[in-house]
Amino acid sequence: MVVKPEHGIVSKPVTIAVDTVLVLLLDRAVYAKVVYPMLARGTNGKEAKKMTYEEALQYIWSYGWRGSIRGLSRMRPLLDRLGNPERATKYLHIAGTNGKGSTASMSASILACAGYRTGLYTSPFVNVFNERIRFNGENIPDADVARLTEQIRDVADT
Repeated sequence: MVVKPEHGIVSKPVTIAVDTVLVLLLDRAVYAKVVYPMLARGTNGKEAKKMTYEEALQYIWSYGWRGSIRGLSRMRPLLDRLGNPERATKYLHIAGTNGKGSTASMSASILACAGYRTGLYTSPFVNVFNERIRFNGENIPDADVARLTEQIRDVADT
């Protein structure tokens, strides 16, 4: 059984790291160059372990606070150890007080209609965790959440 946070909002450091890296790895071209090799081997060269979707969510939601630190001092070493997948993609970051979800959804829709492949990250989710991360309008598959979380966990736990 997966334990959900009470309000559907997960504001923990590892969740942010996992979500960020999952979004950065959505593009199919990046999948071919970065994700598939990562999934074939663990970050330490060992064969990748199998994690279920439920185990991935349990891991993401069970991670406790380890203190809040402003800036990217934790994210940069994590991305370095993952091979800096964020450098292989182009993205639009939408910030502000109100309307971010609507603006992001409309932007993704406009770009998709213009022929671009799009990845969209929004938080919190409404019904299922997967709707936070969308590729070309479709939720990230359960299997991808599980495989990528397993890979990121090895690095995040260090």
